[in-house]
Amino acid sequence: MPGPSGSLPPRHRAGGGAAGRGSREGAGGPRGRTDTTGLPVPTEGGGTGIGPHGCGGGSLRRAPRGAACVACGKPGAPGAAAGLGRPGRGGVGVGQGRGRARAAGVPGGRTVIVGAFVPRSVWQDAPGVGRLLDTLARAGVHAVFTEAEEYEASWVELAHGHGLRFVAGVACFSDHARGNAVLRSRPELWPVLQDGSLRPFEDWYVGVTPTYEDYAEQRLRKVEEVATGYGVDGLVLDFVRWPLRWEVETRPGRKPLQAGFDPHTLRRFEAWSGLRVPHGQASERARWVLQHAQDAWREFRCAVITDFVAEAARRARSLRPGLWLGLYAVPLPPEDQEMLTGQRIGALAQHVDVVAPMAYHRLVERPVPWVAEVVAQHAVSAPGRVLPVVQVDGPPWEVGEAVALALGVRGVCGVVVFPGTAVEDAERQRALRRGLSSETSLAVEDPQLSGPPLAEAERQEATGGKRRNQDRQGSQDL
Repeated sequence: MPGPSGSLPPRHRAGGGAAGRGSREGAGGPRGRTDTTGLPVPTEGGGTGIGPHGCGGGSLRRAPRGAACVACGKPGAPGAAAGLGRPGRGGVGVGQGRGRARAAGVPGGRTVIVGAFVPRSVWQDAPGVGRLLDTLARAGVHAVFTEAEEYEASWVELAHGHGLRFVAGVACFSDHARGNAVLRSRPELWPVLQDGSLRPFEDWYVGVTPTYEDYAEQRLRKVEEVATGYGVDGLVLDFVRWPLRWEVETRPGRKPLQAGFDPHTLRRFEAWSGLRVPHGQASERARWVLQHAQDAWREFRCAVITDFVAEAARRARSLRPGLWLGLYAVPLPPEDQEMLTGQRIGALAQHVDVVAPMAYHRLVERPVPWVAEVVAQHAVSAPGRVLPVVQVDGPPWEVGEAVALALGVRGVCGVVVFPGTAVEDAERQRALRRGLSSETSLAVEDPQLSGPPLAEAERQEATGGKRRNQDRQGSQDL
């Protein structure tokens, strides 16, 4: 397979680097007619989503009240939408389940994705998560996002029972959910810093070096399993980056730790770039790379991550055509984002439906207006495909302002609140509603995303009656 599986093409053969600057079809293959941003649009006699009658047509756009279905011509239900709108009974259709079928209060008749991240640990408490899902639905949320190493099909069914879509996450280059067991059994995967030392633990996080073929293959198989095994409505790649504890290391006054200077990775870099890194101590070799080959090093790091995402998208969509895909992005300026994490947003956006910058202003100790700044940076590179994730566990006034600022950036297609459990607080619920209905959200683009929910028969086939043991440890990061 291409990319981090050990076969990055030589740089001179890729026209300046295999950093994913391919066609918009990318690894996912053709996805029907697209608009100017490359997003799928309905076609005559069909569509990119499920119509309000479960007819197979429609889009994520909200139909005007009383309008006919774009696919079958029947009178449309107010607020009916597809993509990541609410599933109807049996997981089919949109807008016929509990609650409203559009983002609560978003002006201009637009429908955007309104999601909430629900930690894995919450799903273990069925009564508790049921109450939370009901609260989220009332607050205007219509999609729940989570992340686990193992999933239960019952979680998806529970979300659908509350009129919510279920979007799963897969941790790509971090083994924190299993207590970093892979690093104990395979110490060569431990990230090496530019001073030659092993990357230290930062609380629960250390990361995994992304250039090892067999480990990348394991994570790609996990993507395949989650895409097909539980009937999820979407899948988001997490920790799809070079190791960085960005929530701490990008705070004011902190110097981020750049990893990837192990012998294996440097050999991969040499093969990719055609350069020869002088022999010596790890710190000396790292210094040479950063002083004499910085541009090639940046391109290489972006190529590793972009090629992994392209392969993950290709595999997922070959098994689930039209599956809604995304990835979580580290909230950094483009130059730092590429060098430290290998995330080149414009290239990555060619392979997924959304790029989700984790705009956690409180964790990185930034003021609330920083949310709009970092979201806008991503929207420049991926217009119409940016789904910001905002932190909402602060004071209620911050919640409303952060949501409104995120939605006010032209080029976004919705918002996800993190953590969703924070919305259990009544004042934060009201603040969320205010943020969703704020005049600042008038600039929101009208997106059309692929990936309708599975029909019930298809869902039963996909899940195969499987019930998984609950994950032992959950993700601490989106």
